Amino acid sequence: MMAGKILAEAALLEGMNVTWFPSYGAAVRGGPANCTVIVSDRPIGSPVVRKTETLIALNDVSLNRFENMLVTGGFLVMDSSNIKMRPRRGDLSIEAVPVKAIASDEAPSRLANIYLIGAYVGRKGLMKPQSVREAISRLSLADSEANLRAFELGKEFSSIDKKSQDI
Repeated sequence: MMAGKILAEAALLEGMNVTWFPSYGAAVRGGPANCTVIVSDRPIGSPVVRKTETLIALNDVSLNRFENMLVTGGFLVMDSSNIKMRPRRGDLSIEAVPVKAIASDEAPSRLANIYLIGAYVGRKGLMKPQSVREAISRLSLADSEANLRAFELGKEFSSIDKKSQDI
């Protein structure tokens, strides 16, 4: 949820039209949750989507549930430290971020969502990194510095020239 809020806030800071649509599972706290973020330079008619260009997945359940919503050639950003299954589709662009391997004392792996938005922004360039940094600073009530560091590490990881994805 927080990663979606940060991306939505960053897009708002850049004057884009945005929706942030959360969905919480019926289970107790800690149950499944996801959100849809739509960013556009035009008015947005509905926050509901059937297909998406990007999926940021933190766990196997999310990858399994939402992979088929990606358009052909869609972009999957995934925490390869936490996701054990392989994507079923071969028509996707994949950024497999080994969060546990690149985590540091200043930015622990519990900030996986922030690492993944760093990788997303670093690879796709949809919004300016400075806008995301500002959104992180505005929305991070605690650990703002750790969140900023995780964002930078994720962004740096996405810029490394990788010949193949190890997933």
